[in-house]
Amino acid sequence: MGIGSIHGEPVGGVMSKKAVVAAVLAVAGVTASCAVVASDAVSAAIPGPLCIPGSSTLPLTADAKVSRRHPARHYGAASRWKVNYGPATLRSFVDFDLPTIPTGCALTDATLEVTGDESGHPHPANAWPGAYVNIYLASGRWRESGITWNDMPPGYGCFGDFKDYASSGDLTITTVLQNAYRCLDSGRLKHWNGLKLKGWSPTTNGRHPHWRFAVDSRESGHPPIVHISWGLSGT
Repeated sequence: MGIGSIHGEPVGGVMSKKAVVAAVLAVAGVTASCAVVASDAVSAAIPGPLCIPGSSTLPLTADAKVSRRHPARHYGAASRWKVNYGPATLRSFVDFDLPTIPTGCALTDATLEVTGDESGHPHPANAWPGAYVNIYLASGRWRESGITWNDMPPGYGCFGDFKDYASSGDLTITTVLQNAYRCLDSGRLKHWNGLKLKGWSPTTNGRHPHWRFAVDSRESGHPPIVHISWGLSGT
């Protein structure tokens, strides 16, 4: 073997990984075909990006209610929005910048933290089984300053609702956001449009619900915030 080269590759030049492996194994009497297999095995053993668990706190970029009783009225600048027992009369919408989850990670937890006051009956609203806030992916784009009952996005984006017990505190939105990422990845949801909320409660043992809670909006001194956490995919 000459001093200036190893199997035709210059010593002073840049050698490929396969050439280096082949040259070293050739000295040991291993064939070139085995060297290629060994090189591929080295490549396969190099791990991909690893998920680093983390979390983020996100402010709302828009929130508004719409009312069937006043179908052309704008409420986007109001200091409060509402959720109540009557699914036919009221909706509320919230939006925030949905973050990109790091490669190899998956959303593990998400909450919409609100500050509000309950009223009506039952009290608290979830004292009877079935008092819920139904949370959907909004199916179309909307503007805080322009959304009304008449022009709110129709239908529900990509999949059905997720329910959490009616509460004027934290609302769990983990499942709905997990579905948002899946729907965006698959193309079933073209754009992230925020969330649509409505209340629902059945009549229980002849008792008719009449609960509501009013939530401080992002224009108030206690704006809602979203907390999300991520971790290893599949855990």
